[in-house]
Amino acid sequence: MSLDSSITRTMRAARIYLRHTEGEFSEFLMDRYGVLYPEDLTAAQIADLLGFLRLLGFGKAKRKWTCTLCMPRARETGADGTAPVPVSQAQLAVLDTLKNVVKWVHQNGFEAWLSRYFSLTEITWGRDASAVITALKGLIRSQKKRCCYPAHYPL
Repeated sequence: MSLDSSITRTMRAARIYLRHTEGEFSEFLMDRYGVLYPEDLTAAQIADLLGFLRLLGFGKAKRKWTCTLCMPRARETGADGTAPVPVSQAQLAVLDTLKNVVKWVHQNGFEAWLSRYFSLTEITWGRDASAVITALKGLIRSQKKRCCYPAHYPL
C-alpha cells in the first residue's frame, strides 16, 4: 500500500520521537505488525500505530477550546465552600450602565446575549455579575474598534 506524504512524514517524525534508527524502527514494525517498512502497513495498522504512538505522547492532543467566561462553574457555593454572595446594588448599577452603552441589534439583545453566553435569565450572584461586567467591557471595546451600527444593522 502506498502512503501519502503526510503519513510518511508522520511515520518519520514518530521514528525520531521514539529515538529509533531506521533499522530499530523496522524491527519495531516487524515485531508489532510483521512488516519491515511503514509503506507496507495497511490502513488499520496505521490507525493502530498512530493510536499506540499517541499513548506514548506523540502527536498533538486535540483540545476543545472553551472561553473562560463560558466554562462551567459551581453556583451553589463559593470558592472557599461558603455560600455565594448576592449581587450588590453597585454591581447592578454598573451592569445597567454598561448594557445601555452597548449597541444591541434587537430590543432584547442583552437578555439574548446573557442567555446564550452565560446560560442565565437574571443575574442573582455577585460572581456572575462580575463575569458579565467583564464581558460587557470587552464587548464595548470591540464595538469601539470596528462597529458601524447604523450602516450594517438597519432597524
